[in-house]
Amino acid sequence: MPSADSKYPFEILSKDDLPENWDWSNANGVDYVTRMRNQHIPQYCGSCWAHSVTSMISDRIAIMRKGAFPEIDLSPQVLLDYDMEDMGCHGGDYMTALGWVKDNGITDESCSQYRAQGHEEDNNNKQPLCKDCVGEKCFTPENYFTYTIEEYGALPYDEAALMKEIYTRGPISCTVNASPLEEKDVTRKYQGVWTTEVQGGSNHAIMLTGYGVDKDTGMKYWILRNSWGEYWANDGFLKVERGKNVINIEDSCFYAVPKNTWENQPVPKVSITLFDRLNDLKNSLYDTLMNLKRKEYVAEQVAKFGSFKGSFKKSLGAAKDEVVKHTRPQDYVKSSDLPESHWWGNINGTNYLSWTVNQHIPSYCGSCWAQAAVGSMSDRVNIQNKNVPRVFMSVQTLLNCGVGSCTEGGEPYDAFTFARDHGIPAYGCQSYTASDPAETTCSDMQKCLDCPFFGEGPCHAVKSYTNWRVSEQGRVNGADNMKKEIYARGPISCGVAADDDFYFGYKGGVYSSDSDEQIDHAITVTGWGKNDTDGEYWIVRNSWGTYWGENGYFRIKMHEKNLRIEEDCAWAVPYAEEL
Repeated sequence: MPSADSKYPFEILSKDDLPENWDWSNANGVDYVTRMRNQHIPQYCGSCWAHSVTSMISDRIAIMRKGAFPEIDLSPQVLLDYDMEDMGCHGGDYMTALGWVKDNGITDESCSQYRAQGHEEDNNNKQPLCKDCVGEKCFTPENYFTYTIEEYGALPYDEAALMKEIYTRGPISCTVNASPLEEKDVTRKYQGVWTTEVQGGSNHAIMLTGYGVDKDTGMKYWILRNSWGEYWANDGFLKVERGKNVINIEDSCFYAVPKNTWENQPVPKVSITLFDRLNDLKNSLYDTLMNLKRKEYVAEQVAKFGSFKGSFKKSLGAAKDEVVKHTRPQDYVKSSDLPESHWWGNINGTNYLSWTVNQHIPSYCGSCWAQAAVGSMSDRVNIQNKNVPRVFMSVQTLLNCGVGSCTEGGEPYDAFTFARDHGIPAYGCQSYTASDPAETTCSDMQKCLDCPFFGEGPCHAVKSYTNWRVSEQGRVNGADNMKKEIYARGPISCGVAADDDFYFGYKGGVYSSDSDEQIDHAITVTGWGKNDTDGEYWIVRNSWGTYWGENGYFRIKMHEKNLRIEEDCAWAVPYAEEL
């Protein structure tokens, strides 16, 4: 992996030292490019500048962290809400946006959900830098993660300088004239190199994630990453001719250097952690005092915000709807072949897990069932594709189609069945709004959407996109069978008996509870581990934001005292259908 000792790679690096082709979405087999976005939904917003800045910094954080878990996705909505020098959904400037991030810091998407709404609008509903909701009450968490940059600046108008910066430190942000990119010629799965030259000023912000030379034509190109969703061009990317300033792509480009603020962030590890070592020193008196302290804290939180309510709703008759075409892992994987630990967040240094969300923002929504199903399916696609490209599917489509609801909840298994019968598009087709539609018609508009520039007409349905379907689905329970399914095919969705102690009281470590409440919440089990103090435990992704637990995850005892996590689990085998 390239590295630089200078602030300015273009000053010290020779062009002869550069590889002919470089792509951060597939750099030596690793995808460092963070989640694809669509700035135009749920309504049009001219926030390309905010998306370009936050995605560029997020990608560079991923590169600095060598692609390690977790994927950190900074929030463009924070800039739309708080950067008063820029104009929110009506445009902005790189230098002022980068200056704001350096001076103030920024949170991730699970703290501040993208709403396609800026501070300049009369009906703006500015959100806190970090927010969570329990029922009708919303609040700012006591602790949450913030990120910032050490330096930023403009790059020279020079092809070689841009290549050197990209190769050495990561993707860059650039302005372009986007008028021709809106033409119908940029079709779905566009494979060529875009060559249309344009006169006139720039009107859009994008990123350059790499460069190369077309093997058939010998034409040099940039790899442009847009913020118009996965259905635009080639999964949101387009090759643009390099060296001729096509669409003004080389006119005005910028960089930023992230500051390392993440090394002390808690993450689940399949090893003995500091928390585990402290556990070794505990005694019964310490246990008693800590339990009393936690109970007091939980009681205070419940009095302040209200009691946590779950959103898992058991579906009647779903068990008979299993579709099994091949032998299940539980029937061919030997228990003796299972490793002591296995976690899809770190398989030989590679993270296959999709990003962490907060189902409770911008308002409370009981969509855990959809988050758990979509999360496990997305993880499995990443495993199948070896992360190229990484995928996350749309929870909002499931809400729009009435598979379950924010108010009544639902079940992951029903989401799998819907995916089997109809399919689920990528997140950029329907961004999460934490709300039920006025009518659940499951129309084309409610599946995949795009919205034109202000005043140019209503939003319209998109009909050409990747539709993720399910070929097989089934249920699994019991620790041994769960391990086999996770080990062979990827994460699974499970129900748990979450309660106030778990919601408010869990701060890290291996959780255990004697609670035998009804299963009322759905999560994604991503692997397992073992330590000397707690024995075996599950590593689980929740959907309550990164500030909760261990960066949105939790560990919980295996076999007993584990909120009934081993009783009701489901799996699905996803595949892609091109519409």
